[in-house]
Amino acid sequence: ELSDFICPHFYGPLGSESDWSAENLSQDYAGILGLYKDLAHRHGKPILMTETGMRPIRAQSANPWRYGNILPWDPNMHDLHDERMQSRWIQSVVRNTLLSEETKGVFWWDYSSDYTLSNRQGERYLQEEYHNQTCGK
Repeated sequence: ELSDFICPHFYGPLGSESDWSAENLSQDYAGILGLYKDLAHRHGKPILMTETGMRPIRAQSANPWRYGNILPWDPNMHDLHDERMQSRWIQSVVRNTLLSEETKGVFWWDYSSDYTLSNRQGERYLQEEYHNQTCGK
């Protein structure tokens, strides 16, 4: 009982090469977060997601911890930039973490790098979601 929170970093693989829909990513995230929720209930502590993020690159959710030009599948893929993929990742985090009673917050990884949400679809999604949560729909 030396900690006030359960504090995981989350860069687990989500989705699959055949299905990177927001629903599939969210379902995978919920399964993994469930392990932390069990731990939080067992110890009577809330969860504070101390680090998560994903670059806006197609297929990145399979290996979100990989940094640089390393891709999980075909190295010859063209047109890799995909803000929708990063936004889907963010949606899965929000749906399962920020809207969860067990979770008290999330820290997004390295906002100044290519993981940034700034001026991207993910940032607009977060702004809208926070507005809806604080001001009503």
